[in-house]
Amino acid sequence: MLVLGILALAVFLLGATANDTGQKGRKPIEPSLASSEANAFHIFNAIQSAGRLWGSALRHNGFSFFPAVMAKGTLLYHGDRHEQPPAGPEWLAFGIEHAEMFSRSHEKGQRQVQQQVRGLWEREEGGKNNSRGYLQMYTANRDVLLLYLDGMAAAKSHVGTLDSQDLVLRENRTGPWSDKMDELGRVRDICQIVIAWGFDGFVRSEIGHEVVYCDLSNGLNLLSSTRSFMPQDRLSAARLLLYQMARTASHEYDGLPRGQLRLDFSSMVSGFFFPIDISSTNPERPDLMRLGSASLNELKDIKSYLQDICLRPRRFTIDWQAITDSVVLRFSDWLALITTDKLSIGEFLEELGRITMLYIDAPSLPGDIYGEAKNHSEAFQRCKRHYLTPTYLVRKEWNADDYYIHAAVQAVTSDICQIILETRASFAALGRPRVATGVQIQMGPA
Repeated sequence: MLVLGILALAVFLLGATANDTGQKGRKPIEPSLASSEANAFHIFNAIQSAGRLWGSALRHNGFSFFPAVMAKGTLLYHGDRHEQPPAGPEWLAFGIEHAEMFSRSHEKGQRQVQQQVRGLWEREEGGKNNSRGYLQMYTANRDVLLLYLDGMAAAKSHVGTLDSQDLVLRENRTGPWSDKMDELGRVRDICQIVIAWGFDGFVRSEIGHEVVYCDLSNGLNLLSSTRSFMPQDRLSAARLLLYQMARTASHEYDGLPRGQLRLDFSSMVSGFFFPIDISSTNPERPDLMRLGSASLNELKDIKSYLQDICLRPRRFTIDWQAITDSVVLRFSDWLALITTDKLSIGEFLEELGRITMLYIDAPSLPGDIYGEAKNHSEAFQRCKRHYLTPTYLVRKEWNADDYYIHAAVQAVTSDICQIILETRASFAALGRPRVATGVQIQMGPA
């Protein structure tokens, strides 16, 4: 308790220092264990989905930020109208087909039905001259520091996908949406912020992951810049490119190839850590959580806390996603089974015995039918801490964010363990089993 008290005091002092300017007389909001426990399943799923398109699409309104490192040697691709690297912030893709959408060449006066411009789909007319496109390939010449924004932060919409950028990072200074939904202004503003925090750019997802790189001359080498074919010189009409890009993006459902992007989960900062309103701002879509329900001062407090974390050295103390993966792999199938009526009672009991066996100490004497009941408390402790055990080996190295994440993950495992152990206890006592419902652990595609 003393350690937690010291950590909480440190977080308060750091947050107060960062938020004094322009907010005198108001106590800044702080992250807390209570908020983490209240939002436990949201935090669990945010960790589980980070860097993975499947979960990011299911919960597209992101609330969390993760400092990340893109490994030296990682390949990136960019489509452009110019042969040389562009100046200023630019969009880079991990997938070739994604960049190819921007590199297509067009003849004079040709109408391009679907051309992606800064992440938007719109109609364009060709100019007086032929438009030549180039597909560029880059490699990182060092480890590159990026800020990962979760959810589908690259999706231009009014439903909340841009909240973490426009409301938290930009402090609600969004420009006119009539100008391509202010994407260029958004990118320029965020680049100014993240560069000051020591990053080279930021990562977000839509149909695939994209890197918004703030200065291509710093940290990247141009390997090639190849002209794309004019329409009459292509092998085909290239009508399938959009679908080919989607197919490539599907390879990122479970995450980018190993080693390309490493998220620092011990430096995670989430709106779920804070005591803010996360309800929907649209009565017609009450299911959508929004950062927009919080006040601007509260969002500024979150940004100040994020800034403090980002300015610190990277930690990588605990791979919290590996912990959530272990929980999902162990329990997701069983939790799905208890909602089906296709199991016989014998099959159900066999599954129940398997999922609880590790945590139950069998009665010491033959005929001791009360052994399990006496053991329930110990079994519950074993179960809820099971997959958290490796994290305790480095507990002395935890920072405040590790404590918030631990509180959330333990709250999730506690709910799961309570369900399976109470169900077992009900059968063991020959009473009617009480099978709780409503636990939602996200599972990826089959």
